[in-house]
Amino acid sequence: LLGIFTECRTQAGILKLDPGAKFQAAGRSIYFVLSGAGNIDGEKYARLTTLFVDHDENVTVTADDATTLYHIGLPDLRSLRATPAIAAE
Repeated sequence: LLGIFTECRTQAGILKLDPGAKFQAAGRSIYFVLSGAGNIDGEKYARLTTLFVDHDENVTVTADDATTLYHIGLPDLRSLRATPAIAAE
């Protein structure tokens, strides 16, 4: 984990997987494959693959080769409410 920023918990980190390792990706996040190969729920991934995981989603990342992932944890904005715009007079 490189850091957690703001009260909405935006985060950034690097994740390294050894060959044969499995990782359960969950929550609202983006994962970017910097190196390695394997599969995500049975679908092949390779270098430069990008994975988006939304709220209430879980996927299993299985490394065939040593893999490095860059993780961006997106802020949880579900509690924010939109306010209607007021026309200027």
